Amino acid sequence: MLLWRRVYKLHSNIRRAIYGSPFAATLLRLCKEKGKAWLDALPELIYVTSQDGVTPIFFNKTWYDYTGLTEKDTDKGWQSIIDPQETERVLSTIEKAVEKQEPYAVEVRLKCCDGDYKWFLSKATPIFDVDGSVDSYVGMSVDINDSKLSASDMEKK
Repeated sequence: MLLWRRVYKLHSNIRRAIYGSPFAATLLRLCKEKGKAWLDALPELIYVTSQDGVTPIFFNKTWYDYTGLTEKDTDKGWQSIIDPQETERVLSTIEKAVEKQEPYAVEVRLKCCDGDYKWFLSKATPIFDVDGSVDSYVGMSVDINDSKLSASDMEKK
């Protein structure tokens, strides 16, 4: 336990030194500006939720473009893009991961802005605070529709 306190104290001192410097303010500003631009440029649907795994904090531009939703629509309305037949299964998967503070992965059909559903592999992992508690979940949904449909076609043959 003594080692943990030393590490925590050292971490706190480093944070104070970094965040107290003029360089830090510039660095943080650049990370925020560039980080969002980088995330918006990705072809995957990127999201960040609070520690409960469902309350949205951030969605990238690709997510908004795919869903057709606006920031106002996303408070809990993001769940409306999940295929209604799968909502309970997906939320249950998230809930179990949150209880165990573990990553999750789930294949899910998400509604596109044109009304069609496509298959995605959605994975998220917890981000931990210094004290070991979950701060948030960061995730990505990758389009697997073509491979899922190909596999389904092969099964039919």
